[in-house]
Amino acid sequence: MKRKVITSILILILAIIMFPLDTVASGIIDYKPSSYIELADEPFFYSIGKTLRYGRTISESSPVLFKGLFFKGDLVNVFVSPDNKKAAIVSGGKLYLAETTGNVYLLLEKVGGRSYKFQQEEAGEVFYDYNGLQWDVESRSIYIVRDKKKVPTPHSCWRSPDAALVRIDIESPNKIIEVIKDFNSLDYFFAGKDTICFNYALGNGDVLWKCSQNGNVRLVISHQHGQMVLENGIVTQGRPFLSYRPNIYESQIWLSNYGFSLKRSAGDITDFFSKSDSRKPIFKIQGGHNIKGHYVNGISQTGCKVLPGGRYALLNVWHDKFKGQLLVDGLTGKYRELPTETRVYLNLNSLNYEHFKFDIGPTKHPEFVPSADLAI
Repeated sequence: MKRKVITSILILILAIIMFPLDTVASGIIDYKPSSYIELADEPFFYSIGKTLRYGRTISESSPVLFKGLFFKGDLVNVFVSPDNKKAAIVSGGKLYLAETTGNVYLLLEKVGGRSYKFQQEEAGEVFYDYNGLQWDVESRSIYIVRDKKKVPTPHSCWRSPDAALVRIDIESPNKIIEVIKDFNSLDYFFAGKDTICFNYALGNGDVLWKCSQNGNVRLVISHQHGQMVLENGIVTQGRPFLSYRPNIYESQIWLSNYGFSLKRSAGDITDFFSKSDSRKPIFKIQGGHNIKGHYVNGISQTGCKVLPGGRYALLNVWHDKFKGQLLVDGLTGKYRELPTETRVYLNLNSLNYEHFKFDIGPTKHPEFVPSADLAI
C-alpha cells in the first residue's frame, strides 16, 4: 500500500513538471476551429507522428518520405538542407538522408546526443553526436561530430580526446571523411568555401576560437564584420554560414519574424494578432498562472513555426479545449486542428535570416535572435 502511494505521488509530480499548464484554466475564448485547406508558397518537410512528408499542405494523405520503426522509431530530429530538397533524419539511433524524390539512404549508425544517461551507457563506444550536425551552404555535405562515450566532468564540454568533425558528401554517402581532429567544441560555423571556425575548450574553463583551413588549424586573433583574423595574419573570406538549431526562443523567432504577435489586454486575456490586421485579434486567450505563479497563455515557447510565404502559423498550444498543434491563417483568421504530433521542419540560416547576430568570444557564439518581442 505504501509503495502504491509513493508511486502515485511520483506520477503526480512528473505530470506537473511535464504539463505545468494542466493546472491552469486557460483556453481560446469562443473556440471555433475550421476545416480549411492551406496552400503554402513552397513545399516543406513536416511529420505526423513517425512519418516524414513533403508538400504545400499538411495532410495525412500526402506521400510518406520516411517512416520510423514501430519500436523506438520516433523522429528525434530532422535537419533540412538549405536548398529545401533534402533532410537528414535522426531516428532509432541512426542517421538517414531523405530526398524529395523519394530516395532514402542510411548514412550512420550509433547516433546519439549528449545526455548524461546516454554518455554513461557503454562508455568508450564510438558514436555520432547529432547535436553537432550541420549542412554546408551548397547542400552538398553533412557535417557531424564523431566521439566516444564518456562520463562527463566539469569543463569537459562532453567531448572526449578522440572527438573529431567528419563530413559525408551526398554524392558518396558511404564514405566518412575526417575534417578536424581534436574537436572539443560545441559551436562551429563555415567561413567561406574552405574554412571552418569553432570554439575550443582548453579543459580549465577557458575557451578559444580556432579556424581550420584545408586541414591547417590556427588561432583566431580577432574578427571584424564577420571576417576572422588568424594568428598568421590571414583574413578569412566569405560571410559566416550556419543553420539555426531550435532553442527556447524558437516560437518567438518564427512568429515575430512574420508579424504575428501576442498582446495581453484586460486582466488575464491575451490577444493573438497577425500582421494583416494589427487592430483586430484572430482570437483571444484566457490565460492563467502555473504552479510557480507565472502568467501563461498556453502557446509554447518551442514548436511554433510559420509556413513558407508567411501566411500560415503553426502554434504549439496547451489549452483546456485543445492540446496539440493549430494551423492559423493569418489572412482570414481561420484556424484548424492538426493531426496529433504534427511538426514542421524548415531551414533558417545566417544568410536568409536578417536578424542573425555574429559575435564570438570565450562566452559568445553566433546566434539567431528574435526580430521583435512576440508579446507586445
